[in-house]
Amino acid sequence: AFARVPTVVREGEKAMRIRFQGIPGFDHLIQRSTDLLSWSTLATVNGGVSGEVDHLDPDPPAPAAFYRISTP
Repeated sequence: AFARVPTVVREGEKAMRIRFQGIPGFDHLIQRSTDLLSWSTLATVNGGVSGEVDHLDPDPPAPAAFYRISTP
């Protein structure tokens, strides 16, 4: 089961996996920043029937990245 609180975990050597319980049937924007000021959209994902979203960021920037989720 997916947690209500989004999780971001390292996947392998570098990739980061973002998982969250979204709103069923709604689009969600997964965004990334290196400075918490400028944000870029990595993906627009739909929560589907269950609302569960699982996204892999295969190449996050070093040394750190911040993630947020929003609806358009």
